[in-house]
Amino acid sequence: MKKVNLFFRCVADRIKKKFFKGEKNDNSQACVELQNMEAESKLTADEIYREEYAKNYCITTRWQTV
Repeated sequence: MKKVNLFFRCVADRIKKKFFKGEKNDNSQACVELQNMEAESKLTADEIYREEYAKNYCITTRWQTV
């Protein structure tokens, strides 16, 4: 929910900057926070490997127990 609110605040700020030229041209705090949240939420290569290994392990062990 926080991402959605930040997204709408960011869009609103960009629209204001587009139509009201007197405002600064820097990114708003909402846009910066949204970009930081996106960067933190991305998985690293090691985490992706662990996820795939866990998924494959669960699939293979399920068939071995049957």
